Amino acid sequence: MLAGYSAAKKILAGNREELRFIAEALLEREVLDGEQVAALVRGESLPVPPQPPPTAGADITDQAEAARRPGVLPTPGSQPA
Repeated sequence: MLAGYSAAKKILAGNREELRFIAEALLEREVLDGEQVAALVRGESLPVPPQPPPTAGADITDQAEAARRPGVLPTPGSQPA
């Protein structure tokens, strides 16, 4: 058991920089595929992920306004008449 712990600790310490690159990429993207992880381990940077286009038929200002609204809608009868 102690030998396994020591071996794991040595592997993690020896790959600390690569693990930091992977952690930072996961914070930005949330998901990485095998190719992306391999590229990070090789010391390569990942391309900037494409931004999704605005929702079809929605105005940009409408999207910004929707983002400011609370996510919960009032239930019928909960608002004064």
